[in-house]
Amino acid sequence: MRSVPASTAKSPGLSARAIRFILTAMSAIALSVGSVSAQTAPESRNDVAVANSVTDGTYEAIYEDGADKHARLRHFLVTDDGQRHELHLNQKNVSSSIATGARVRVHGSQKDDGSIDQDAGSILTLAAGATTDGGSNGGTPGVLANTTGEQRTLVLMANFQENPTEQPLTTEQARSLIFGQVSDFFYENSYQKTTLAGDVQGWFTLPLSNTVCDMYAAGNAADQAATAAGINLSSYTRIVYLFTQTSCNVSGMATVGGLPSRSYINGQFTADNIAHEMGHNFGLYHAHALDCQGETLGNTCSTVEYGDSYDTMGNPDFGHFNAFQKSRLGWLGQNAATPVTTVSADGNYVVGVYETADNAAKAIKVPRGINPLTGNQTWFYVEYRQSVGFDSFLSKRSYRLYRKDVTNGVVIHLVEDNVPNSSNLLHMNLATPFRDLYGFTDWLDPALPVGSSYTDPVSGVTISADWTDGSAAGISVNFGSQTCIPAKPAVSIAPLQSGSVAAGTSVSYDITVSNQDSSQCPAASIDLSSVVPSGWTGSFDTASLQLSPGTTGKARLTVTSASTAIEGGYTINISAANGSALTTTSTSYSVAKANLAPVAINDNVSMTTLGAVTIPVLSNDYDPEGSVIRVVSFSQGSKGSVSLNTDGSINYVPAKSFKGSDSFSYSISDGQSTATATVNISLVAASSTSTKGRK
Repeated sequence: MRSVPASTAKSPGLSARAIRFILTAMSAIALSVGSVSAQTAPESRNDVAVANSVTDGTYEAIYEDGADKHARLRHFLVTDDGQRHELHLNQKNVSSSIATGARVRVHGSQKDDGSIDQDAGSILTLAAGATTDGGSNGGTPGVLANTTGEQRTLVLMANFQENPTEQPLTTEQARSLIFGQVSDFFYENSYQKTTLAGDVQGWFTLPLSNTVCDMYAAGNAADQAATAAGINLSSYTRIVYLFTQTSCNVSGMATVGGLPSRSYINGQFTADNIAHEMGHNFGLYHAHALDCQGETLGNTCSTVEYGDSYDTMGNPDFGHFNAFQKSRLGWLGQNAATPVTTVSADGNYVVGVYETADNAAKAIKVPRGINPLTGNQTWFYVEYRQSVGFDSFLSKRSYRLYRKDVTNGVVIHLVEDNVPNSSNLLHMNLATPFRDLYGFTDWLDPALPVGSSYTDPVSGVTISADWTDGSAAGISVNFGSQTCIPAKPAVSIAPLQSGSVAAGTSVSYDITVSNQDSSQCPAASIDLSSVVPSGWTGSFDTASLQLSPGTTGKARLTVTSASTAIEGGYTINISAANGSALTTTSTSYSVAKANLAPVAINDNVSMTTLGAVTIPVLSNDYDPEGSVIRVVSFSQGSKGSVSLNTDGSINYVPAKSFKGSDSFSYSISDGQSTATATVNISLVAASSTSTKGRK
C-alpha cells in the first residue's frame, strides 16, 4: 500500500509525491504495525468457549495494507471443515519459517468469537508426508521457496451487485498491467530469475455487496465464479483479484508466502500497488526506516512502517527491493548467481550498480553483533543505488531542498537474521539543514555521501563511502579496536535412519556444529538442547562442545517417541547456544501408522467317522485393516498329525490312538503382527446332525 492523502504543505522545489512520502514518514514514526480501520473480513463465530483446545489445520498469514498508511498482519488457522479461526499469537514463539499453507497444530484457548489465544511455544508445524530428513541453519535465514522461475498467475477481475457494468480495465489492459509492468518489475528485480505468466479472466459480477467489507468472501465468490466458467484454479500457483472499490479501508491485502498465494486489490489498479501485494505473496514483509531523532542509531529510535524510501515494500515510488529482501528471495547471495560480499575483516570492498544484472557484488554485509534479546546476528547491508530501470525515480530527488546528488553515496540497512520483518533503512546523511528547517527527517536523501564515514556506537565498526564512479562504489570497513566479533554457530542435522518408524522407536541424528566467531575470539562452549513433543524424550551423547573459532564438532541426538504417538510428521527443534548467540533449526520425525493385529478365532470341528479332515481355518479369521493374512505356524495334535495346504487350509489326520477329542493351535500374520487360535476336534455319534462347529 502506498496511496496517501495529499498534503497542503508547500516547499520550493519539492514534488507533491515527495511531500506525501515525507509527511507520511512523519505521521508513521513510532508505528510498528497499526490497525486497519475497517475490517477486511468478519471474525469467525463460535458460541462455545473451549479452554486448552488442540486444533490442526492450515496456517495463513495475511497482510492488510490500509489506505491510511496503517497496516495489520493477521494470522489464521483454517480447519479441514473450512472454519477460519484468527490466531492471537505470541510472536516471539512463532517460527519465521512458518508460511501460509503449512499444516500446523495449535495449542491454545478458543474464545467465544472462534479466535484462539495461542499458548507459549505451542504452534507446531506438521510435516506433510514427513520423514526423518535433516535440516541445517548456518545462522543466516534460508531462501524462501517458490520465488524463481515462471510464476503461473491467474488474474480475476470482479465487480459487485451494485455496479455490474463497472469495468475499469479491459482484459488487454489488465494483461499489460500484470504480465507487462509487474512482471517486468520482478524480472529486473530478480536479475532475470523470475517472471509472471498466466491468464486474465472476467469481469465477474459477484453476488455480494460492495458496501460490506469482506475481502475473503469476495475472493471465495470470485473463485466460484471462475470455476463455474470452466477455469481450473489448480493450474495456477498465484491468484490476483482485481476488485472494484469496496468499503474496506485498504488498498490491498495479501497472503504472506506459501502456495497458492492470493493478492486482493481493492480498486487501486496500479503496478506498484500490485507488486507490493505480490511481494507479500513471495514472503516479504514491509521495508521500514528507523527514525532516531537526529541520530543514525541511538536509544530513542522509532520504526516507520513504510519508511524505506527505496523499496517497493515501503516506498511510494516503484523501486527495487533492498538487498536483505532479495537475499531472502534467493535473488542475491547464498545460492544465487548474483553475489553479496560478507565482510569479516578490515578492508576495501567494491560493489557494482545495484540494479543491473551482472556478476558484480550487489551489496556487502557487515556484522554488527548479536542482539542480546533474541540471540540473532545483526548486519549492516550496504548498497550502491543508481537511477537505473525501476529505480529511475532517484534522479528526480537530486538537487532539491538543499540536496545534492542523492545517488552519490551508499545506502545502508540494519537487519537481523531470522526476523523477516527487520528490514530497516538507516539515515546516514543527517548533516544537512533539512531537519532544522522543516522539523523532520528527509527520508528521500538518507545515503552515506562519498567522503563520509559512520562509526557504530555498539559494535565500533566504521563504514566509509570512499568513491563512486557511476558503475561501482568503493567502501572501506574497519572494525577498530574490536578484537572479537561473536556470531551464531552454524548447525546441520543428518538423520541416521530414513522413513517412518513405529511409535516408541528411537531415532538418532548426527548434529554438526561450527563456531563462526571471528578469529580473535577465544574458544567457546557451545551448549546443545532439543525440544521434542510432550511425552517424548531427547538426549545428546554430549550436551556441550568446546570449539575454537572456525572449527567444527559433532554430537548425537537420540529421540524416542511416545508409545502412544499417532501417525504423522513431528518437528524436532535443536538449538546451539554460544553464550547469547543462539541458532535453532529443526528436523522431522515421522511416526508410521500403527498396525492393528489380525484376529484369529478358535475353530470347533466335529467328525462322525474317524478319518482325515480338511479345515478352512482362515475362513473366519480376518485383519481389521484388510491386509492379507496367512498361516505362519501350527502345532501337532497329541492324537493326530497336522499339515498345511497351499490354499491356507489345514489337514488333520487322526492317529489310531484317537479316542474322542484332540486339539492343536495355529498362528496367522498380516506381515507385521501375529495372532493365535485353537482348533478343537471331536468325534460324535453318527446320529448327531452336527458335523462341525464353526466359530
